[in-house]
Amino acid sequence: DTIMKIKHRQYDWKASGKHEYVGYIAQELEKINPGLINKIKENDGDTYLLNEKALIAMSTKAIQEQQKQIEELKKEIKNLKGEK
Repeated sequence: DTIMKIKHRQYDWKASGKHEYVGYIAQELEKINPGLINKIKENDGDTYLLNEKALIAMSTKAIQEQQKQIEELKKEIKNLKGEK
């Protein structure tokens, strides 16, 4: 469920103006799962950093769950077709 809530965004960095064609908005991720973000307190406010290890771990777990569903569906299709 968490993975499906993550939105991919295009954005421009405030500091450099550099355009990113795909990425995430840290504040959005924080609302979905605070563990996906590391927040650093600074004099001029908070700096948000993506916790890439957590995102990778969550993504690989989701892939494993999907693969299990795919294998179960393949078995069901074979059974419905009368194949062994």
